[in-house]
Amino acid sequence: MATVTCLDERFALLDFAGRSFPGWHHHMTLVSAAYAFARLSHPGELPPPPAAEKRADAMTA
Repeated sequence: MATVTCLDERFALLDFAGRSFPGWHHHMTLVSAAYAFARLSHPGELPPPPAAEKRADAMTA
């Protein structure tokens, strides 16, 4: 489940709201491509998700 959470926070894995299989497949393909790009461009670790940065700023304020 941690993997799904990671992919959702960083790449919006679970944000598809359409009803068609081609649309879902397109969304999953783009998420996969974004994940592969991030892994290849930062081999050691993934960059922090944008949402986590916003949450951290809100918590410190």
